[in-house]
Amino acid sequence: MRIAILLSLSVCVLPAQQDPGWEGTRQAEFLRLAAGGRMTEAHALGLTLLSEAEGNSSPRYRAAILQMVGTLDNQLGRFQAAETYLQQALSLIGAESGQAPDLLLAVLSSLAEVKVNRNRPREAEADLQQALDAGKRYFPNGHRRLAQVWDSYGLLHWSRGQYAKAEDAFRQSLTILEREFGPAHSDVNAETARLGMLLLSIGRDSEAATLLRQSTSYLQESLGKMHPAAILSFCALGAALAKPSPEESDRILREGLADWRRAGLSEVHPSIAQFTAAHAAALSNRGRAREAVEIHRRALDLSGQLLGREHTLVVRQMLQHARLLDAAKRGKEAARLRKEAERIRVARGYGDLSGQTIDIGVLRGVR
Repeated sequence: MRIAILLSLSVCVLPAQQDPGWEGTRQAEFLRLAAGGRMTEAHALGLTLLSEAEGNSSPRYRAAILQMVGTLDNQLGRFQAAETYLQQALSLIGAESGQAPDLLLAVLSSLAEVKVNRNRPREAEADLQQALDAGKRYFPNGHRRLAQVWDSYGLLHWSRGQYAKAEDAFRQSLTILEREFGPAHSDVNAETARLGMLLLSIGRDSEAATLLRQSTSYLQESLGKMHPAAILSFCALGAALAKPSPEESDRILREGLADWRRAGLSEVHPSIAQFTAAHAAALSNRGRAREAVEIHRRALDLSGQLLGREHTLVVRQMLQHARLLDAAKRGKEAARLRKEAERIRVARGYGDLSGQTIDIGVLRGVR
């Protein structure tokens, strides 16, 4: 899920508002609903606007609505639908890119994220290169429209394990946003949370926790505790505390994941899979192996639904689950799971996965 949902959605507002077909009140309501975490209502309104726009509005206006709905579907983990809407948007504005470069950058960046989510990084890179080329052609260096492009580049680099490049891209995005909006803005702190999650994934837990405490506080204040961006930042903070403070980590992750469900958001989502696994790790660190197994089983099921049962990351997580089963004195189940993981590893030609574990960013990266 894209944490900086306001950034993704707001970048398409200006070109749409400039269009004669833009009906400000209802489109603004869509953004208010999304910004308030009322995703189901926002999605329903977006589909209504899209239906009404068919055949009666300019291509640019319809593309803006498609961008809104597609971006929201990506947030909700509905990746196939998101890609369909965003491809339609790109087709509509293809011939108008010079007249609507900000919308073009928004669509290409969102589309690239969906392709990263669907494990197609080469296609995502092509979209982002096109977006960056257009951004340099139509906007001055450091323009706020380029923040989303750099953010999406960060996700792409993260998915490939290029952590230094990912950090640099996220920091470029953050620099642009801070200069544009100031330190207390929700987009700035959503990006801060993104950077914190990356640092967490590469073992820089202390730095990550500092950033995530900051972003969580600001996001909860500006967007509300139940907004997806605030929930994800809160969960990331819990994951950062898994080793130094497993009891606090358990509390935060339990509360954050419950908030996600109460908000009516889809659990079949990479961020939820990874934070569910982090919750299991926190419980294991507290010596609660049996409870950790049940929680981790849920994370494994979610990962399998997202990536497929034979994906290398899912196989790694199977081995992690086997270790938890051993700790819970369920050795026979652990042995069967290891045997299945080994069968998949050999059949798919994977290398030795026995010493590897799933870090907090890995599912975020490949989705």
